[in-house]
Amino acid sequence: MNLETLRGLVIELRDREGMTFQNIADTIEEKYGVVRTRQSIQGMYKRAKKDIERSKSIDSTEEYLFIGDVINLEALGYFSTEIRDELKLVYSDVKYNRIRDIVRDNQNEIEEIRKGITERVRELIPYYNFYRELESQIVYKEWGVKDRALRRYVKDAYKDRIVSKVRDELRKLEGFIDDGVEVTQLKEELKKVQY
Repeated sequence: MNLETLRGLVIELRDREGMTFQNIADTIEEKYGVVRTRQSIQGMYKRAKKDIERSKSIDSTEEYLFIGDVINLEALGYFSTEIRDELKLVYSDVKYNRIRDIVRDNQNEIEEIRKGITERVRELIPYYNFYRELESQIVYKEWGVKDRALRRYVKDAYKDRIVSKVRDELRKLEGFIDDGVEVTQLKEELKKVQY
């Protein structure tokens, strides 16, 4: 979960749900595995609200939360039409073109969220025997990951794990070989390997 998503979630839980800062800290730890103190949550909330007030590009807290929902649903593999349909249940003015523009303008944030999800999947893989078991662990608010996205995240997580293992083995190999040329050639071959 990236910082902007966390900030949006804190604002939503505080403003919409009326939760205390301690309850918010407990909830995000339980649901998302993100550990923060009550004081940290309170500071994050106050800074986020000040940023929204100062921002000329974001009209309101509602807009800030809407943007956060759009980029997180995109990262979970929802198509723009699916995002529109889901968010119509939560927000009053939801247009396809607006969603498309938000996705286009926030590619860096979406990629950051995707990297976070891939890392989470990578950490969870040893604890789950089946692909479908991971599905319940990759969620944002009440929305779960789409199958097409989960497949990509699992593939990327396994790729990261494999590359990490190969690098570990190369480090061990370097200890056994005195001739740096052979190790360099192996490293070059590893760089060529793409999944």
